[in-house]
Amino acid sequence: MQKTTSTISKALLVVLAFPVAVFAGLLSWFLNLKAQLSATDVAKSLRDYIEGTGADWDWDDFTSVPIANPQLDDIRRRAAAVTEPLTGESVIVLRELLIEAEGLAGQET
Repeated sequence: MQKTTSTISKALLVVLAFPVAVFAGLLSWFLNLKAQLSATDVAKSLRDYIEGTGADWDWDDFTSVPIANPQLDDIRRRAAAVTEPLTGESVIVLRELLIEAEGLAGQET
């Protein structure tokens, strides 16, 4: 009985959460909402991913949400093109993007 209740509650959660997520995605797309990240924030996201120190969903959040600054968004899009699992070659690409983001961060101050 308890297993059935748990299964039903999980299914209900998915049924209710999915439309909310779709609505939020469409709303942000329609209103052209973008993350207000600095170059330092972008560099931290890249470094955390390379070093494996980020939280579970940090990389997904970083690669999925457009950034208001076009230069930083270009770095985000190129980073998102790197596929998992990380290989030696993909780490090199991400480190190059990290260097680029750190260069932009140096210009912010």
